[in-house]
Amino acid sequence: MSEAAAIAISPSRRILLLVPLLLSTTLGMINQTNVVVALPHMQGTFSATREQIAWVLTSYLVTVTILTASTGWIGARFGRKQVYVAALAGFGVTSALCANAPTLEAEVLFRLLQGVAAGPIFPVTQSILLDVYPKDRHGEALGLWGVSITIGPVLGPILGGM
Repeated sequence: MSEAAAIAISPSRRILLLVPLLLSTTLGMINQTNVVVALPHMQGTFSATREQIAWVLTSYLVTVTILTASTGWIGARFGRKQVYVAALAGFGVTSALCANAPTLEAEVLFRLLQGVAAGPIFPVTQSILLDVYPKDRHGEALGLWGVSITIGPVLGPILGGM
C-alpha cells in the first residue's frame, strides 16, 4: 500500500484493523506455551513417555517456524488478506481438533496442522499493519505488534492451567 493510501485510512478504521490483528498474534503466541502446563496430564492420559509427549510441543513449533519463513511467498501469491483469513480459520479448526484428540498420534498430527495454520499469522499481521499505518507511524505499529508477541507466551501457561 502506498503512503497516500495508508494516510487515507481513518484512525478509527485503523483501530478496527489493529485490534483483531494484535489479538490473533497474541493468540498464536499463547498457543506456543499454553500446552506446557497440560503436558503432564496429557502424558498420563495418553500413557506416553516424556520423549513421546514432547512431540506435542515440538510439532507445533517446528511447523510454525517453517511456515513463518515461507509466508512472504505465500502472501504474494495468494494475497495477504486471503492468507490471514485462511490461517485464522485453519487455526480455529485445528484448535478444536487438538482439544478433542483421542490419541497421542492424533494430538501430534493436529498440533502439526495447527502450526501450519498459525505460522502465517505472525508475518502477515505485521505486513498488514505496515500497509495501513503511514511510514512515520511504523514504529508505533511495530511497537504494539511487539507487545502482542511478547505477552502471548506469558499468558500461555496461565491460561493453559485453567
